[in-house]
Amino acid sequence: NGPQLIENAVGRSLGLAFDSAILNGVSGQNIEGLRQWLPGDAANSINEISMGTNGAALTDYSKFVEACQKVLEGNFAGQIEDLTAVYAPRTWGTIEGLKEATTNAPLAGPDSFKRLRKLVSTQLPITETQGSSNAASTVYVGDFRRLLVGLRKGTTIEATREGGDAWKRLGVEIRGYVRLDWTVTLPKHFTRIIGVIP
Repeated sequence: NGPQLIENAVGRSLGLAFDSAILNGVSGQNIEGLRQWLPGDAANSINEISMGTNGAALTDYSKFVEACQKVLEGNFAGQIEDLTAVYAPRTWGTIEGLKEATTNAPLAGPDSFKRLRKLVSTQLPITETQGSSNAASTVYVGDFRRLLVGLRKGTTIEATREGGDAWKRLGVEIRGYVRLDWTVTLPKHFTRIIGVIP
């Protein structure tokens, strides 16, 4: 089952790289992700909420409510359960650990937060700069059906003994690639919350 294991490993790596490119863009290649989606064009940019000049920690669910509100104000006609929140594992830990100030009991979220679909992605960095902080992260709330992916060329996996120094090392080099592009059809159906720090 060696070939299948290799294909699975390369496929997972490609999937992570694709997630990172869509969410964060590709630095040095002028490819925008949701994090930079048309920031100079307010009418066509996705919505943005800031946690403050130097970022701040999530202490309740109010930013998620505000993010949903901005999507609804963008003429989103679906249900809240059609929206997805995507955040880093560190943010997941913060949300799961929210507590009532007086009783120390877990802090119950509002109905809108409970109804959101939630995904955790390791492709969301926790090293973004927000003012004086270099430990910030971004959270996305939106209708990801409005993020369209166009496949130009399907996944290709190739192996060679001649590439690089594979011949010298008695090794085999394996690469996988896929050609695709993406766009956001309704930017106002997305909100990014920037400056989320621990």
